[in-house]
Amino acid sequence: MRRERRDVNDDLRVAQEQLPRLTYQMNMLRSELSGRWGSVW
Repeated sequence: MRRERRDVNDDLRVAQEQLPRLTYQMNMLRSELSGRWGSVW
C-alpha cells in the first residue's frame, strides 16, 4: 500500500507540474478559435 500511495503522489505531482502549461495551451486555443468562429465559449 505504501508503494501505491507513493505512485499516486508521483502522479499528482506530475499533473500539478503540467497544469500551468496545459492551461496556457487551452487558453491559446480558445483565443484562436474565438478569432475564427466568434465566441465559442
